[in-house]
Amino acid sequence: MAKAWEVVGLGPDVALGKCARHILETRFREMMSYRDGTVQGDDIEQLHSMRVSSRRLRSAMRNFRDCFDSEGFRYHSDRMREIAATLGAVRDLDVRIDWYESLLTDSAPAERPGIRHLIRIARRDRKLARMPLLTLLDRLEAESYADRFLAFVWQES
Repeated sequence: MAKAWEVVGLGPDVALGKCARHILETRFREMMSYRDGTVQGDDIEQLHSMRVSSRRLRSAMRNFRDCFDSEGFRYHSDRMREIAATLGAVRDLDVRIDWYESLLTDSAPAERPGIRHLIRIARRDRKLARMPLLTLLDRLEAESYADRFLAFVWQES
């Protein structure tokens, strides 16, 4: 899991709304920095880092919701929930696959074919779970969602 990015622009003399905007922008850019690796799908840690970053962003959004227009906030909060859910569906299968693979080491020879079968099923399910994730990420890209989110963040309410 990647370490949270440092947020620049915070300080005791900076207005809360501006601090909130810096935090949300940083957390959003952090989350999106893992997009390409998540789309490629070769390194499960990229997806894991994107999911953790999405959770950090959602937490920050909940903390600072009063600093933003409620209608726009609700829209973007729903998008973040959708992103987190699709990431979570794939991540849960990654964890399951890792767990099954760890069982192979200490399992009895007679149990190994069954465990390998479970791994095959989980890998198949992971491929299926990636489809909605990839579709969502493509849709957000086509909609220029990153630009829309950042414009919302920096729009004065």
